[in-house]
Amino acid sequence: MDNKENADFPTKSISNSEKRAKIAMYNTTSSASNSEIQDNREDNSENNTEKSVEISESPIGAPIKKQLQLEMSKLQDMTFRKKVEYIWEYYRYHIIGIAIASFLLISMMVAIFSPSPDTVLFVSWSAGFATDEQVDNLTHELELLLTDDEKYEQVEVVFFITVEGDPLAESANLQRVVAMISTGHIDIFILNEQMLRDYSMGGFVQSLDSILAEVESINPNVSRKIEDRAFITYLETEPHEFSEQLTGISIGDSPLLTELNFFEQELFFAVSVTSGQIENVVKTLIEFFEPSNLSD
Repeated sequence: MDNKENADFPTKSISNSEKRAKIAMYNTTSSASNSEIQDNREDNSENNTEKSVEISESPIGAPIKKQLQLEMSKLQDMTFRKKVEYIWEYYRYHIIGIAIASFLLISMMVAIFSPSPDTVLFVSWSAGFATDEQVDNLTHELELLLTDDEKYEQVEVVFFITVEGDPLAESANLQRVVAMISTGHIDIFILNEQMLRDYSMGGFVQSLDSILAEVESINPNVSRKIEDRAFITYLETEPHEFSEQLTGISIGDSPLLTELNFFEQELFFAVSVTSGQIENVVKTLIEFFEPSNLSD
């Protein structure tokens, strides 16, 4: 019975040699497929490389280079004047922009590496007449007295021209003085008697009592010289009540100004109410009466 059923479903036996042949054929086919895949990968790699080369050979800056070549060819056929006109017409905003940027850069570099010197004393000269040479000489003498290094410190003596009888000029000068006082910029005023009186009544100058006390402690001889040169102002402190304040010193014929050829007699020394250089103010007042550094 079993033999009969087996006869209905015939089977085919495979010898070992046939099995080895089929396995060898499969391995050969697989190797060929792998070789094709590897070849395809290499082909893709070569294509990518070729594309990279093509991209590198066509840089983004090519249009700019072409434009520059075109502009150069235009300029070659022009006269010098035409070149200037053409460049200014089409590139003036670029030129202006570069000029402004360069100016700002240079200004920053100068400010960083060559800072402006500190002002150790500011003198506002608003009386009489003084030449540029006289002002420069006075500035030099005070710098010798007050500065250790003129590269980093300076004295400023500024002569403000006063036009008597001109209300507009007087108003402009007064506004400028008020602005400079409010910022503490002015240390010393050189004034005539009327201006000193007005500045004292306006509260622009301070009492010199403490400054003269400093002068006496440093140089009693100078203190004695200026005793009879004091300018007294009567200031109203309360309604119908007045107090004396020493607000100025006459310096018109002081030894320093005489040596520097200042011949204006009606000159008064006063100190701004907002001065922050009292030590240098005291030294300067002493210098007016006992010059120590007069140059030849």
